Amino acid sequence: MERQGRELRRYVSLSVSPVRERGQVIGAYCVLTDTTARVLAEQQHAFHLKLAATLRELLDPIAIMGAASALIGKYLAVGRAGYGEIDASGQVVSVERDWTDGRVASLAGASRPLDSFGPALVNQLRQGRVLRLDDVGSDPRPRPTRPAMPASMRAR
Repeated sequence: MERQGRELRRYVSLSVSPVRERGQVIGAYCVLTDTTARVLAEQQHAFHLKLAATLRELLDPIAIMGAASALIGKYLAVGRAGYGEIDASGQVVSVERDWTDGRVASLAGASRPLDSFGPALVNQLRQGRVLRLDDVGSDPRPRPTRPAMPASMRAR
């Protein structure tokens, strides 16, 4: 299914009952029930269990970032997932560890000025709110005056 130009995966349960007339099957009565919410909740729960079990065994923060990045990246089916840490001055974000699927380069070891992401995004992060970007190229929030994420990052 496609909505607003984006492919949506739906899960359904199908029930088929014969329609009879004089002992003969003359058709079928089909009922589709949308089970998407239940299936996605089950998948999310299974992911949380796997993440918790994996991280429970780790003590090193860098290993935790690496394992979490890999599991999250695979679960979300994205090209790259990682953690950025904002320095004590609150001005620079650095990626210590990330995961890629091999299609894009790692950003591990990279640092960028925090304000290069734009004031709207930075304000949201500073407020401790969740930040979700489905496509940085089409994000409607105002862009900073400095160059945005370089094309070499292959961020979407």
